[in-house]
Amino acid sequence: MRPISKRSALSRIPNTLKLGSQVISQALRWNIWHRLDDATRYQWVERCHDGMTQRRLVVHSQAAFERADATVSTALQRTY
Repeated sequence: MRPISKRSALSRIPNTLKLGSQVISQALRWNIWHRLDDATRYQWVERCHDGMTQRRLVVHSQAAFERADATVSTALQRTY
């Protein structure tokens, strides 16, 4: 197994962080998706962060989208 260097580190950016939201918004504006399978698509986004160019992988899952939609619908029903 190859050791992970600083140049090949992998991490997850939560959508609650400003950077995560910016990367997702940029991916949605570009709308250049590649299919992984019937329910999952992805897009690479390059961003400069802390003076370094970094590649971000944005993944859209239909199952996750449906879970989020159900959560929002439930919250709206409780509000009204």
